[in-house]
Amino acid sequence: MSSRSLSYSRSEIYLPGSTLGREAQRAAVHGLVTPHTLTRGARPLRLRPLTFWLWLAIMAAMGVWTITTASYFAFREDVLTRLLARQTEMQFGYEDRIAELRARVDRITSRQLLDRGQYEQKVEEILRRQATLESRANALNGLVVLSQKISVDSC
Repeated sequence: MSSRSLSYSRSEIYLPGSTLGREAQRAAVHGLVTPHTLTRGARPLRLRPLTFWLWLAIMAAMGVWTITTASYFAFREDVLTRLLARQTEMQFGYEDRIAELRARVDRITSRQLLDRGQYEQKVEEILRRQATLESRANALNGLVVLSQKISVDSC
């Protein structure tokens, strides 16, 4: 064996079956991949330990804050009572408004029915008057025809 075949540089090592990109493989071979390194695609993202632990502490604090807030709302009776009272008040307000709008619609409908009734009464009265006028006109026409017959007969 030649010395050349035994002297591999770390940058030439290929990790079979690995889905990492070349840069990530080189970083893994050189020992740059640590628990604080995120690999995505071909470029590794290395976080400093302080940044990593700070990020982890912030996430933990946010989790604790979320659980504390949820527990406060779940187990605190006055908060729940106020929330339920507000919900009930809103529901009654909506129901009152719906009842008011229904009453307004009923008033408008009854007013339209009254107006329609009055309109129909006026139309009937006009039709009666027209029938009376037509009967009078026919009677006058009959008298005119009769007077003409009489005048023709008398001549």
